[in-house]
Formats: sequence, structure tokens, C-alpha cells
Amino acid sequence: MMLNTPEEVIDALGGNQPVAELFGVGSSAVSNYKKTGFPAWLLLRLASECEARGLSLNPSLLEARKPARRADPATPAPAEAANG
Repeated sequence: MMLNTPEEVIDALGGNQPVAELFGVGSSAVSNYKKTGFPAWLLLRLASECEARGLSLNPSLLEARKPARRADPATPAPAEAANG
């Protein structure tokens, strides 16, 4: 069975909370993925996890969207980097 939407992928992986735990994000982030698609930083891990479980992804799900900025205190914000 081909998974065609982020919601189908999330459901196939067990739902919001299991996916949140799997990828180290909050369940609200997973809810957002259902609406906006998966962020670029997650695509390789997502594809690998689905392959390991025998799940087929529609290739369009692996197209990068605008990356979400993850909080990382070691990485300055773009404006800080330019001024620093």
C-alpha cells in the first residue's frame, strides 16, 4: 500500500505521540506535519524508518519544503551570525 499523505504516514507509524517520540519532537509538531508536510531535516530519517517497516511512500512526500528552524543554542540566528 502506497502512503500518499503525511497523515497516512503518521497513522501508519502509530499516530501523533509515537511519531513525536520516534523523531524527538512535540506532538504539536507532528500535528503540523499533517497540514504542512514534513520538514526537510526529517525526510531522510522518515524514509529510513518507513523502509525498515516495509511502508511505501509516495515520492512526492520526500520533496523538501521550507525548513523549519529548530532551536539550537549552539547555532546563532542568521542575523546574529552576520553581526557576530
